[in-house]
Amino acid sequence: MWTIWYGGCYGRNPVYGVMSAPIWRSLEHAGWVIFEVTFLIISIRKSLREMLVSAERQAKLESLNQDIEYKVTERTEQLTRENLERRHAEESLQKSRAQLAQAQQMARLGSWEWDIRQDRVTWSEETRRLYEFKPEDSGLFMEKCVERLHPDDVARVKNALAKTLRTGQPFDCDHRWWKTKRS
Repeated sequence: MWTIWYGGCYGRNPVYGVMSAPIWRSLEHAGWVIFEVTFLIISIRKSLREMLVSAERQAKLESLNQDIEYKVTERTEQLTRENLERRHAEESLQKSRAQLAQAQQMARLGSWEWDIRQDRVTWSEETRRLYEFKPEDSGLFMEKCVERLHPDDVARVKNALAKTLRTGQPFDCDHRWWKTKRS
């Protein structure tokens, strides 16, 4: 007799190579086949469930990714439009400022602004040129500006400023100016 490996056990009377085998050997063989087939079916079903869950997750991720990409594209286009509009507005503002400066220079008129909260006065280029302000004079306090008024005009200018603050009307007051600070 010879022995071969069969179904995980050794036997004296193997099924292979024998014309007829005892019935219990056939049943043993059939049992092993059923076990292996059952194991394979269970393993395949488990693998299929895992693959299905994985495929569903992948589909959800792809859908979310697509939504995010769409939103990013949409927001990028919106920001590009806003940036272009802002650039056009800045160009328009620069052009308007240049035209105002040119008009003030031609009319030999200037303008100034008073930031009341910070008490700082700034001038247009033409005002700076007309009154011979130095660059370091930009941002002076109003009281320092009033010190440069002609002494006969100080009270009238202060009253006009007070009226403007009270009523919100534009400041309109002719006055004389000392080009250098009074001592």
